[in-house]
Amino acid sequence: MPDRAMPSGLTPQQAWRWCLRQTLREGRLAAADGRAISLPNLERLFCRQWHRVAATLKPALDQKRAQQWEQTGRRWVRQQARKISRSARS
Repeated sequence: MPDRAMPSGLTPQQAWRWCLRQTLREGRLAAADGRAISLPNLERLFCRQWHRVAATLKPALDQKRAQQWEQTGRRWVRQQARKISRSARS
């Protein structure tokens, strides 16, 4: 999938939401094309995007805070991926 341009000047919460939206978008597009992405791969995709975006945040997030955002994001990806897989089967 083509890499989406990262927006700049986001707060940590906006950056996290952007990563989550991009991950779920990729999952929905793949499911619509009949090539669903597995849950572990969706989580990896989110983590890659989050680490890339978190590194650009100013002021930088401390490591502990970045990990907390990552864990929360993984939970959201898991919840939303279940909805995507159910809708793809229908």
